[in-house]
Amino acid sequence: MYHGYVSSAVLLYDAEYIIVEDLEITNEASEIIGEQYSLGDKMNRTGVAVVAKDKGVRHGITLRNLLIHDVHGNVYDKHMNNGGIYMTALRPKCEETTGVARYQDVTVEGCFVYQVSRWGIAVGYTYAHEKFQGAELDEETFLKYGHENMKICDNYVKAAGGDGITAMYALRPLVEHNMADSIACEMNDRIYCKPGDKAGKVAAGIWPWKCKDALFRYNEVADTRLNQDGMAYDADSGDGTVYEYNYSRQNEGGCVMFCLQEAIHNTFRKNESFDDLGGTISPSENPDALIEENVFYMRKGVPFVRKNMDGGKYELVNNKIFELDK
Repeated sequence: MYHGYVSSAVLLYDAEYIIVEDLEITNEASEIIGEQYSLGDKMNRTGVAVVAKDKGVRHGITLRNLLIHDVHGNVYDKHMNNGGIYMTALRPKCEETTGVARYQDVTVEGCFVYQVSRWGIAVGYTYAHEKFQGAELDEETFLKYGHENMKICDNYVKAAGGDGITAMYALRPLVEHNMADSIACEMNDRIYCKPGDKAGKVAAGIWPWKCKDALFRYNEVADTRLNQDGMAYDADSGDGTVYEYNYSRQNEGGCVMFCLQEAIHNTFRKNESFDDLGGTISPSENPDALIEENVFYMRKGVPFVRKNMDGGKYELVNNKIFELDK
């Protein structure tokens, strides 16, 4: 975990003030001798990998209008560059000299990402993850160790093996006008079958990890495959996540999850869920979710709260629930 080989079709290593746009990118592995698809130590692959390491804050990274497809990465690995677009901050050789590796002014927009493994678009995993422990996240921590001015907009992710679109360790990231379609395709026992010492058969549509005041709006997620998660949206271990004006349809794990004790101050408002399956909401041990002014169109027999995904506290305010006709 956190170590291994990565094959990248396009690699931006300690770069800044750069635009990559209007390219078609692929990174296949179908003819690599001796490489079996679902092995736990299979090589990680990316379409575009961005790495910050030994030059402190990296500014001005823009990925725009890219067509990225058939990236045959590792089914299991969530912690290294692995998938369509994946940006990381790695531990510097000498942080005292070069400063903390992190990002300012990152934009990923207008990209079409399909048939990739594992992630569709992931921006911001960091070696400094231990600095973000606990539920209350201090803004000063992000200004020193996290990422600033992150925008993920107008992208379409289809048939990703794992998660669709994720912002990580970012202060007030904006994620809007994206589509995640038919993802989590590999999170099943048939493909996810030789993990070795790796775990985590979980994936969701569009969500943050350890962000503060993240804003998700005007996104759409449809047909996420069932797994331990499998929902469209997930306020996951962050402080102050807001989902508003989003749409979800027929996601096998439901509409939204508020994930565990470190998911705090989260709001889900003015969204629409149509025929999401498994259970519409998953208030999984979170302390204080606010669910207000949403519209839920529910199939008969589907519970509002997903089985075994409850235990959290939430407040329902002015929501509308309609039962769908047969």
